[in-house]
This record gives sequence, structure tokens and C-alpha cells, in this order.
Amino acid sequence: MNLKSELLKLLPSEQQLFDQISKSIGSDKILHQIYEKIIKTTNTEDNNKISLEFLDVIIDYLHESLHIGEWYAVDIKLRKSFSLASLLKVLCLLKNNDENTSEVLGECAYLLDMAIMLGDTITSKINGDKIQVLPKAARLISNCLEEVKSESEPSKKRIKIDMDYDENVKCDIPVYDKPSLELFIKNHYTLQKPVLLRNTINHWPALEKWKDLNYLISNASGRTVPVELGSQYTSENWSQSLMKFDDFIVNHVIPDPNSIQDKVYLAQHDLFDQIPELKDDISVPEYISDPSPRIKAWLGPQGTVSPLHTDPTHNLLCQVLGKKNVILASPDDTNNLYAHDHFILNNTSQVDVENIDFEKFPLCKDVKFYHILLQQGDVLYIPPKWWHHIRSLSPSFSISYWFD
Repeated sequence: MNLKSELLKLLPSEQQLFDQISKSIGSDKILHQIYEKIIKTTNTEDNNKISLEFLDVIIDYLHESLHIGEWYAVDIKLRKSFSLASLLKVLCLLKNNDENTSEVLGECAYLLDMAIMLGDTITSKINGDKIQVLPKAARLISNCLEEVKSESEPSKKRIKIDMDYDENVKCDIPVYDKPSLELFIKNHYTLQKPVLLRNTINHWPALEKWKDLNYLISNASGRTVPVELGSQYTSENWSQSLMKFDDFIVNHVIPDPNSIQDKVYLAQHDLFDQIPELKDDISVPEYISDPSPRIKAWLGPQGTVSPLHTDPTHNLLCQVLGKKNVILASPDDTNNLYAHDHFILNNTSQVDVENIDFEKFPLCKDVKFYHILLQQGDVLYIPPKWWHHIRSLSPSFSISYWFD
């Protein structure tokens, strides 16, 4: 694969790129001067090194700026600048290296992933079609990296998740087999009552393809994802980190059964924006009329826990791989569930619903809890403000569709 030529097909013209940069950095004259030097860099090795030095300074500066204050308040121009600087560094790295080594490709993939996760979109037109540059470029890099790895590494060991479906398991909420849209809206969406839906996503290619975790790895070779470390986000030992997707799958989703390492969880992540090829294996369930549902990925080993909490939106939780145990409680019981006082956790209960301390939390005796086993191919409708606690009973991949 001629990676450089393929990438150049994706990119805006030099003038278009500079126009985008000018808009993103506003009136900052210093950034304008540095970017202008970068864009006008020739193909000589010395000048390319100068460009990389300039870009490293800018990327570090912008990265720090993005982490000041609340995320929602970050200036979109800073995010755009971060994306553009990251993309330009990728081009400089490829120009400065005739051979696409795994080290260079790995750095390029990391830069693009950080731009996707922290930056803003960069668009271009190919044959009149508007495309998102960053995910496309990351896909090209990932494919090239997979080729390089396949030449130097042994064949992948087969990693598969497959479990029997138990149709007779007890469920504390209504269960429907592919109900009509009208029934779902009338009896559940409108009344905001939970329901378990079966045989509604059986047509998804993901249900078969993703059983082989090497398929996921091949679509995300060398990509960087955010993960949570620790038993659950309310624990003192909980933290967040970045990890290569390959390492996450091999070392944490299917860990050594004798390992005592902390749980690692890819939770509530916009994975399908980052790796849109995987989105081709799923589709928005027909029960959602919202044109823009928020799609989140939840992938991890057995034993990951989301403590009892609420969300403000409707949620269709689709189980693609493995099994999870879900405990629900009605919003009517909110006053009996002892939410944390801190504003960051005020949607989360202090109660461990798997082992309730009734002396400490006596009002829990009045709460009605609903128990559901979520199995491969199941879809659980969780209405707004319903409390839910979730534990994975096996390696598991779930997808949430949050909608209005």
C-alpha cells in the first residue's frame, strides 16, 4: 500500500487546510506564524525535522489547554487546532520515513486517535462526497500496521466468545419477542416502563462476527482507546488510562483466570465514531425514532460493574456478546436509595445492591428491585431516571443507544 499517496487523496488542498487553520486559531498571531512555516515546509529532511519540532510544541500546548476547566467549556477552535496539528504531524512523520515501520505507524495511529477523541472533525471532498478525514486516515494507518505486523508476528491465536442462550430464565419485567413498534411505544416508551426485547437485533452481523475477537482486533490494529481501571467508578482504586486496543483485548478482556489484576473496562466510549467500520455491523433498532441517538460501547471482562445509578435519557442496551446481570429500581424509590451528595456522583447510589447493608441504609427495605439476565441478542429498555446496576457474568460487549 502506498500510504502517503492514499492519505494525500483524503486531505484538503494546502489552501483549504490553511483556511481551516486560520479559522481555528482566530487572532493568535504566534500560532499563525508557526502554522504558516509548517505548511510551507519543503520536502527536505532538515525542514521536515523543523516542522516536527514546531508541531510537538503546538500539540503539547493545545493538549494542556484542552484539559483546563470543564470539557463542555473548551473552545471548539482549540479542538480544531489540535486535530489539524496532529494530522500535519502524521504527514511529517510519513514524509520523514521512507519505510512504514510499526513504530512510525503506531505513532501516527496514536496521533489520529487522540485527534478523534479530543479534537474536532476535519472534512474533505472526494468525487463530490464529503468525508471525515481523521477516521479514514486512521483506518488506512491501521490497515498498513496490520500488514506490517502480519509479516513479523506469528498467526493470532483464536479468541472466541460464545455462550448458550437460556430461554427459561426468570425475569422480573415483561419480556417480548420482537414486539411491534406500536406496542413498545404504547406500553413502555410512553409509560416509561422497562421491558426486555428478544429477537430484535438477530439480523446484526456483529452477533456472529464479533464472537471472534480477532475480527475486532483486525479492525482496530494499533488503535488507542480510553479504559477504566478498577472495580467500579465509585471505588477509591478507580482511574482512567489509554491503552492499545489489541493489548486490551488480549490481556484484559480474556485474561488469565488465575490473574488478580484490576479489571479494565472500555466503558461508555464513542467507539463507532472512532472506528466507523464496526458501525457497519450494527444498526439503530427500529424502536428509536430519534434521528441522532448517542451510541456508546461497553467492552470488558467478566466481573466489571456499573454501580446503581440513573441516566437522564431513554436507553436501549443491546447485548452483542456474553451475559450481564441487571438490577433495576423505579424512580419512585429514589428517596430510598441514598444518592451521593457530591454533584459529580449525585446520580449514583451509595448502596451496594448485591449486598445491602440494611442497618446503614434502612429505607432500602421498601425498595422493589427487578432482576434481569441480559443475554446475547437481548435488548433491555431502561427508561429515563430508572436506577440500574450492571455486572458482567462473562467477557461482554454491550451497546447503549441513548435517545430522546
